[in-house]
Amino acid sequence: MTFAGLVRWAAGAPTAADIEEVRRTGAPPAALVQKVRQLPQHLPEGVRLVTSHQLGAGDIISVLVVEAGSIEGLRAITGYYAGWFDITWHPTNVVERD
Repeated sequence: MTFAGLVRWAAGAPTAADIEEVRRTGAPPAALVQKVRQLPQHLPEGVRLVTSHQLGAGDIISVLVVEAGSIEGLRAITGYYAGWFDITWHPTNVVERD
């Protein structure tokens, strides 16, 4: 089944130190960049990352689209990003192209 995950900042994130790092370096915190880059290596069995897109509109900062055989796979991704992001998952309907 395909799910869209709407990604928002977790409560307390980013911290004042994170914001200062962005101001100083012009880049997101190194720990967050590493976390995002390593997600594919931490996906549980049966979960496939289809795509992700940064939005920067409103309180939703990005969207993750994954295929998962169970809700447990989605919980694993949400737990992986604990402290940084809150993700709300929504099942999708796949529409085949002509």
